[in-house]
Amino acid sequence: MEDPDDLLRELRERPPSADLNPAFLLADSRPLFARLGEGSVSELVAAAYRDAAWIWGPRAAYLGACNGDRPEFYEIFESFAEAAKCPQRMHVRAEPTEAERDFLAEADLIVLGGGDPLRGLRAFESADLVEVLRESFTRGAVLVGVSAGATLLGLGTRDAAERFAPTLGLVPLVIETGPDAAERLAASVQQAPIPRGVAIPAGGAAAFHPDGSLEPLASTLEEIVSEEGGGLRRAHLLPPTEGGGDERPVH
Repeated sequence: MEDPDDLLRELRERPPSADLNPAFLLADSRPLFARLGEGSVSELVAAAYRDAAWIWGPRAAYLGACNGDRPEFYEIFESFAEAAKCPQRMHVRAEPTEAERDFLAEADLIVLGGGDPLRGLRAFESADLVEVLRESFTRGAVLVGVSAGATLLGLGTRDAAERFAPTLGLVPLVIETGPDAAERLAASVQQAPIPRGVAIPAGGAAAFHPDGSLEPLASTLEEIVSEEGGGLRRAHLLPPTEGGGDERPVH
């Protein structure tokens, strides 16, 4: 798997005309449809393809390996893909068919559902989908990670034995989501190869842009950096409607 620093460097060195898009990181499915500063996530995704020309429209793939491919989660994805104006949709399962694999390789929108991020990673590794996802991101597909799917897009998380377990590393941050995200993140960043991460609370969302910047979209996020000597530096990241951030050191 490519080193996160190398991936970030590659993204930053792409010419401005390169057709790159952000990755959306959501704590749960609510921001998919909720009104944000510049529109819902579905509207932001649709805007990314506004000037593109397809005969049949953008292709949207859903990966539910984190939750065992539960059908009710795919139904949420279908509503989101419809709102994002993606008429071609497919559920790419943990053990994909050749047709599902081919669809994923050409998808314009890829949604990673919630559940257990390490369960999803094991499935992707077993099905040889890790490199497909990386190539999709660097060619400009929009990636949306929901709950565990957002964690999976990041550098890693702690496993059941409380050891740091690397994930896809497409977004060079440790990403934790949910009500106790900040507490889990504080432990995770101290073991991560890049000691920086973001906690996204319930209902929260962020966009990771190709230039490496992180944009809060819904709810106040918390960035945590592990410093030499064991201290943690924290910053509150507020969406545009709530004002600027507030940094405070924690020892």
